[in-house]
Amino acid sequence: MRVVLDTNVLVSGIYFAGVPGDVLEAWRQGRIGFVVTAANLDEYDRVASDFGLRHGFTRADEVLAAIATSASMVEEPPPGEPITRDPDDDKFIRCAAARRAAVVSGDNDLLAVDGRHGVRVLTPRQILDLLP
Repeated sequence: MRVVLDTNVLVSGIYFAGVPGDVLEAWRQGRIGFVVTAANLDEYDRVASDFGLRHGFTRADEVLAAIATSASMVEEPPPGEPITRDPDDDKFIRCAAARRAAVVSGDNDLLAVDGRHGVRVLTPRQILDLLP
């Protein structure tokens, strides 16, 4: 199964135990694959690094490098009509639509558009429940 991670799920998975961390573990085990754009990778790096610096963590670089080398890279989809209430979230839907992937998020703005553009938007718990 291919998925696009919302940045908050990724950052939570890197720095904290729990369901987002279990999503990253499923990726490490090869049970899911990540789909990204260059803009997604840039946002992941910026947010994870800022969070790590503010809280004294240093774990993000290794995970981000592994994602950058193993993820399915998608060319930046062209901007279009707004999809979510937060235009910054639209890139996750467009990226997922380009590879028929699901979006994994706990963000209500993204969860509210589940099914648009043929893209499922699932919580971290829901994606784990779908995996064998």
